[in-house]
Amino acid sequence: MIKKLFTLFVFLSFCGSTGFGADQCYKNKYSYKDSLVQQYVDDYRALLPLYTEAINEKNTEKIYNFTDSAQKLGERGLIISEILVDSDEARKFSEEMSEIAECFFNTAIDISNR
Repeated sequence: MIKKLFTLFVFLSFCGSTGFGADQCYKNKYSYKDSLVQQYVDDYRALLPLYTEAINEKNTEKIYNFTDSAQKLGERGLIISEILVDSDEARKFSEEMSEIAECFFNTAIDISNR
């Protein structure tokens, strides 16, 4: 599941500018028992504002930094999937990651409507 969400995320990350901000997207902000899982989710959440800023400024250095961060985050996703053994934690993680992916999807919709 993480691999599919990240693949969607990477696809959407190359689409263009956005008017959506993280504060408009995220309803589920869970806390996780494992600090590595919490840090992963926090880092994933932080990508949308970085993306928005980079694209809106049309700043190639910021876009490069964003894509580099996204790639590193994707690599960490495999470790996180192995950590999530508690069913409640896995459910929360799945809901939150789906919501974050939806934010990027909505961003792509916004871009296509411009």
